[in-house]
Amino acid sequence: MLVVGIDISTSELEPLLEPLLESHSNRLSIVKGNISSRPTSERAITEALDRGRKLDSIILNAAILKPIGPAAETSVDDWKRLFDINFFGLLHTIQIALPHLRLSDGQILMTSSGVSLTPYPAWIPYACSKAAMNWLGACLSVEEDQVMILCVTPGIVESEQQKEVRAEHRANMPPKQYKWLSELHYRGELLQPDRPASSFVHLAVHGIPLELNGQVVEWDDIRIRSNT
Repeated sequence: MLVVGIDISTSELEPLLEPLLESHSNRLSIVKGNISSRPTSERAITEALDRGRKLDSIILNAAILKPIGPAAETSVDDWKRLFDINFFGLLHTIQIALPHLRLSDGQILMTSSGVSLTPYPAWIPYACSKAAMNWLGACLSVEEDQVMILCVTPGIVESEQQKEVRAEHRANMPPKQYKWLSELHYRGELLQPDRPASSFVHLAVHGIPLELNGQVVEWDDIRIRSNT
Protein backbone atom coordinates (compact mmCIF):
# COMPACT_ATOMS: atom_id res chain seq x y z
CA MET A 1 0.00 0.00 0.00
CA LEU A 2 1.26 3.47 -0.93
CA VAL A 3 0.25 6.63 0.94
CA VAL A 4 0.64 10.01 -0.78
CA GLY A 5 0.17 13.07 1.41
CA ILE A 6 -0.19 16.77 0.54
CA ASP A 7 0.87 19.66 2.73
CA ILE A 8 1.42 23.31 1.93
CA SER A 9 4.55 23.33 4.09
CA THR A 10 6.41 20.26 5.30
CA SER A 11 8.92 22.13 7.52
CA GLU A 12 6.96 21.63 10.74
CA LEU A 13 6.48 17.94 9.94
CA GLU A 14 10.07 17.23 8.89
CA PRO A 15 11.20 15.81 12.28
CA LEU A 16 8.38 13.27 12.03
CA LEU A 17 8.43 12.70 8.30
CA GLU A 18 12.15 12.20 7.70
CA PRO A 19 12.46 8.91 9.63
CA LEU A 20 9.19 7.68 8.13
CA LEU A 21 10.29 8.52 4.60
CA GLU A 22 13.60 6.74 5.22
CA SER A 23 12.07 3.60 6.73
CA HIS A 24 9.02 3.47 4.42
CA SER A 25 10.32 5.04 1.22
CA ASN A 26 8.38 2.52 -0.87
CA ARG A 27 5.11 3.20 0.97
CA LEU A 28 5.06 6.95 1.69
CA SER A 29 5.39 10.04 -0.52
CA ILE A 30 4.80 13.71 0.33
CA VAL A 31 3.74 16.32 -2.23
CA LYS A 32 4.28 19.93 -1.21
CA GLY A 33 1.78 22.44 -2.53
CA ASN A 34 -1.34 24.53 -2.00
CA ILE A 35 -4.46 22.35 -2.15
CA SER A 36 -6.47 25.27 -3.56
CA SER A 37 -4.31 25.05 -6.69
CA ARG A 38 -5.50 22.28 -9.04
CA PRO A 39 -1.96 21.30 -10.18
CA THR A 40 -1.18 20.27 -6.58
CA SER A 41 -3.89 17.62 -6.68
CA GLU A 42 -2.82 16.61 -10.18
CA ARG A 43 0.73 16.00 -8.96
CA ALA A 44 -0.46 13.97 -5.97
CA ILE A 45 -2.78 11.75 -8.03
CA THR A 46 -0.06 11.26 -10.66
CA GLU A 47 2.40 10.27 -7.93
CA ALA A 48 -0.07 7.74 -6.53
CA LEU A 49 -0.73 6.21 -9.94
CA ASP A 50 2.90 6.18 -11.08
CA ARG A 51 4.10 4.45 -7.93
CA GLY A 52 1.03 2.55 -6.76
CA ARG A 53 -0.58 1.78 -10.15
CA LYS A 54 -4.09 2.39 -8.85
CA LEU A 55 -6.07 4.67 -6.54
CA ASP A 56 -8.20 3.07 -3.82
CA SER A 57 -9.06 5.94 -1.44
CA ILE A 58 -8.65 9.65 -0.97
CA ILE A 59 -8.87 11.37 2.42
CA LEU A 60 -9.71 15.08 2.18
CA ASN A 61 -8.66 16.83 5.36
CA ALA A 62 -7.35 20.24 4.25
CA ALA A 63 -8.99 23.22 5.92
CA ILE A 64 -8.35 26.62 7.46
CA LEU A 65 -10.35 28.46 10.15
CA LYS A 66 -9.98 32.14 9.26
CA PRO A 67 -12.01 34.25 9.26
CA ILE A 68 -13.45 33.72 12.72
CA GLY A 69 -15.82 36.42 13.96
CA PRO A 70 -19.32 37.80 13.42
CA ALA A 71 -20.59 37.24 9.88
CA ALA A 72 -21.45 40.94 9.58
CA GLU A 73 -17.84 41.94 10.26
CA THR A 74 -15.74 39.35 8.43
CA SER A 75 -14.21 40.05 5.03
CA VAL A 76 -15.86 38.48 2.00
CA ASP A 77 -12.39 38.07 0.48
CA ASP A 78 -11.40 36.03 3.54
CA TRP A 79 -14.54 33.91 3.09
CA LYS A 80 -13.54 33.28 -0.55
CA ARG A 81 -10.02 32.24 0.44
CA LEU A 82 -11.43 29.85 3.04
CA PHE A 83 -13.80 28.30 0.48
CA ASP A 84 -10.97 27.98 -2.05
CA ILE A 85 -9.18 25.71 0.41
CA ASN A 86 -11.96 24.06 2.42
CA PHE A 87 -14.32 23.36 -0.47
CA PHE A 88 -13.01 24.05 -3.97
CA GLY A 89 -9.61 22.54 -3.17
CA LEU A 90 -11.35 19.29 -2.27
CA LEU A 91 -13.47 19.49 -5.41
CA HIS A 92 -10.30 19.74 -7.52
CA THR A 93 -9.00 16.53 -5.96
CA ILE A 94 -12.31 14.72 -6.32
CA GLN A 95 -12.67 15.63 -10.00
CA ILE A 96 -9.14 14.44 -10.78
CA ALA A 97 -9.44 11.27 -8.70
CA LEU A 98 -12.93 10.10 -9.68
CA PRO A 99 -12.07 8.36 -12.97
CA HIS A 100 -9.45 6.27 -11.13
CA LEU A 101 -11.63 5.62 -8.07
CA ARG A 102 -14.38 4.28 -10.33
CA LEU A 103 -11.96 1.66 -11.68
CA SER A 104 -11.08 0.45 -8.17
CA ASP A 105 -14.55 0.76 -6.59
CA GLY A 106 -12.82 3.20 -4.29
CA GLN A 107 -13.89 5.64 -1.62
CA ILE A 108 -13.80 9.33 -0.80
CA LEU A 109 -13.41 10.26 2.87
CA MET A 110 -13.84 13.86 3.96
CA THR A 111 -13.20 15.51 7.31
CA SER A 112 -16.37 17.27 8.40
CA SER A 113 -17.05 19.14 11.64
CA GLY A 114 -19.66 19.32 14.35
CA VAL A 115 -20.10 23.04 13.60
CA SER A 116 -21.54 22.07 10.21
CA LEU A 117 -24.39 20.29 12.00
CA THR A 118 -25.04 22.56 15.00
CA PRO A 119 -24.91 26.37 14.66
CA TYR A 120 -22.27 28.27 16.63
CA PRO A 121 -21.44 31.97 16.55
CA ALA A 122 -18.17 33.25 15.08
CA TRP A 123 -17.39 30.03 13.17
CA ILE A 124 -19.89 30.68 10.37
CA PRO A 125 -17.48 30.74 7.37
CA TYR A 126 -15.83 27.48 8.47
CA ALA A 127 -19.21 25.91 9.26
CA CYS A 128 -20.63 26.89 5.88
CA SER A 129 -17.66 25.39 4.03
CA LYS A 130 -18.05 22.12 5.93
CA ALA A 131 -21.82 22.06 5.39
CA ALA A 132 -21.24 22.56 1.65
CA MET A 133 -18.77 19.68 1.78
CA ASN A 134 -21.35 17.47 3.53
CA TRP A 135 -23.83 18.13 0.74
CA LEU A 136 -21.20 17.53 -1.91
CA GLY A 137 -20.64 14.09 -0.39
CA ALA A 138 -24.37 13.37 -0.13
CA CYS A 139 -25.03 14.36 -3.74
CA LEU A 140 -22.00 12.49 -5.07
CA SER A 141 -23.30 9.34 -3.41
CA VAL A 142 -26.37 9.39 -5.65
CA GLU A 143 -24.39 10.34 -8.79
CA GLU A 144 -21.59 7.81 -8.42
CA ASP A 145 -22.50 4.13 -8.22
CA GLN A 146 -18.92 2.83 -8.24
CA VAL A 147 -17.48 5.08 -5.53
CA MET A 148 -18.43 5.30 -1.85
CA ILE A 149 -18.40 8.64 -0.03
CA LEU A 150 -18.41 9.44 3.68
CA CYS A 151 -17.95 12.59 5.76
CA VAL A 152 -16.54 12.02 9.25
CA THR A 153 -16.63 14.48 12.15
CA PRO A 154 -13.40 14.00 14.15
CA GLY A 155 -14.50 15.63 17.40
CA ILE A 156 -12.54 18.43 19.05
CA VAL A 157 -8.92 17.46 18.42
CA GLU A 158 -5.69 18.74 19.93
CA SER A 159 -4.53 20.20 16.63
CA GLU A 160 -2.85 23.19 15.05
CA GLN A 161 -6.31 24.66 14.53
CA GLN A 162 -7.07 24.55 18.24
CA LYS A 163 -3.69 26.14 18.96
CA GLU A 164 -4.62 28.89 16.51
CA VAL A 165 -7.95 29.42 18.29
CA ARG A 166 -6.24 29.87 21.67
CA ALA A 167 -3.43 32.05 20.32
CA GLU A 168 -5.19 34.31 17.82
CA HIS A 169 -8.98 34.33 18.12
CA ARG A 170 -9.87 35.26 21.68
CA ALA A 171 -11.09 38.68 20.60
CA ASN A 172 -13.10 37.23 17.71
CA MET A 173 -15.20 34.76 19.71
CA PRO A 174 -17.82 35.09 22.43
CA PRO A 175 -16.02 34.85 25.81
CA LYS A 176 -18.02 31.79 26.85
CA GLN A 177 -17.07 29.94 23.67
CA TYR A 178 -13.38 30.80 23.98
CA LYS A 179 -13.36 29.76 27.66
CA TRP A 180 -14.99 26.41 26.84
CA LEU A 181 -12.43 25.52 24.17
CA SER A 182 -9.49 26.73 26.28
CA GLU A 183 -10.62 24.74 29.29
CA LEU A 184 -10.94 21.57 27.21
CA HIS A 185 -7.26 22.00 26.38
CA TYR A 186 -6.11 22.82 29.90
CA ARG A 187 -8.03 19.86 31.34
CA GLY A 188 -6.48 17.56 28.74
CA GLU A 189 -9.90 16.70 27.28
CA LEU A 190 -9.14 17.39 23.63
CA LEU A 191 -8.87 14.25 21.51
CA GLN A 192 -5.42 13.14 20.48
CA PRO A 193 -5.23 13.12 16.65
CA ASP A 194 -4.43 9.42 16.38
CA ARG A 195 -7.86 8.45 17.70
CA PRO A 196 -10.03 9.89 14.88
CA ALA A 197 -7.19 9.19 12.44
CA SER A 198 -7.52 5.48 13.18
CA SER A 199 -11.12 5.59 11.92
CA PHE A 200 -10.05 7.20 8.65
CA VAL A 201 -7.33 4.58 8.18
CA HIS A 202 -9.78 1.77 8.89
CA LEU A 203 -12.24 3.14 6.33
CA ALA A 204 -9.53 3.68 3.72
CA VAL A 205 -8.29 0.11 4.11
CA HIS A 206 -11.51 -1.82 4.72
CA GLY A 207 -13.98 0.38 2.84
CA ILE A 208 -17.07 2.40 3.72
CA PRO A 209 -20.03 0.30 4.86
CA LEU A 210 -22.85 0.52 2.32
CA GLU A 211 -25.29 1.81 4.95
CA LEU A 212 -23.09 4.87 5.55
CA ASN A 213 -22.64 5.93 1.93
CA GLY A 214 -23.25 9.68 1.55
CA GLN A 215 -23.72 10.30 5.26
CA VAL A 216 -22.02 12.39 7.93
CA VAL A 217 -21.00 10.34 10.97
CA GLU A 218 -18.91 10.81 14.10
CA TRP A 219 -15.43 9.31 14.13
CA ASP A 220 -16.34 6.79 16.84
CA ASP A 221 -19.60 5.58 15.27
CA ILE A 222 -19.53 1.81 15.77
CA ARG A 223 -20.81 1.26 12.22
CA ILE A 224 -17.49 2.52 10.82
CA ARG A 225 -15.87 -0.78 11.75
CA SER A 226 -18.70 -3.04 10.62
CA ASN A 227 -16.69 -4.02 7.51
CA THR A 228 -13.90 -5.60 9.58
